[in-house]
Amino acid sequence: MIPSSPYHNPHASLDGMPFFVRKMNTVGYLQAPQIPAAALPLYGFIFISSGEVLVDAGGRQYLVDEGKFLLIPANTPFSIRYYHDSVGYTGGFSGKWLKDASHPVLYVGKPLMQHFIREDAAFVQEVFRRVLEDFTKGEGQMAASGMDMLLSMLRIDEGVEGSEISGRFLDMVFDHSRKFLPVTGYAEELGISPSSLNRAVRRYSNRSAVEWISISRMSLARQLLRREDMSIIDVAAAVGLDDQSYFSRFFRKNEGMTPMQYRTKVLEKS
Repeated sequence: MIPSSPYHNPHASLDGMPFFVRKMNTVGYLQAPQIPAAALPLYGFIFISSGEVLVDAGGRQYLVDEGKFLLIPANTPFSIRYYHDSVGYTGGFSGKWLKDASHPVLYVGKPLMQHFIREDAAFVQEVFRRVLEDFTKGEGQMAASGMDMLLSMLRIDEGVEGSEISGRFLDMVFDHSRKFLPVTGYAEELGISPSSLNRAVRRYSNRSAVEWISISRMSLARQLLRREDMSIIDVAAAVGLDDQSYFSRFFRKNEGMTPMQYRTKVLEKS
């Protein structure tokens, strides 16, 4: 299931809430509810111990996967694109709630992501476990000490986007107001060779550019198949696959069912 958290919904009221933390544990691929990006009065964080979450924060795409910690500044518009077997922690806090509000990472002014090596990631996971335990018991000061420790582990030089090219590519691919392009088309727009684009994207996300195009196509297809007013052939055209037979094979390969079966399934649940 999608994590139940006020931080997942940018429109949820957080008045008077200086800190909260939730355990994240999803199964399979889950597309987040289509809630418009909005800014919150709290700093937000996501830590993933396994699986991944795709976040749109400050107008950029951030793939938070195993061992990565994403810090989102207060009042930065954000939304969640999807969850995929996501295990970790998410929440938010006010700078005034911390015991030490002088952490340099709080003044970067843009989302900051850091990748922890296996040993450090295990330590971060244990700290979060204790923070959640203390928060659940109402022991706010212990939770604040844990968050102070975690923030002190973040380094500004490593927190800036790992690859400008891969970040811009993800922005383009998940902008569904654009037409889908082949890898060569995106590379041409970015002013680099297709091989350079693939190297940059794989280094940043452990996926190829082609895989990300397919993921974005599937994300849009799932959205559109929920609309009864759109025919399957129109959905196929909208995701850049004009051949309905090819679209059906593509969708079944990624979802395990045909587009019509998927539509019937989701409409029965609604």
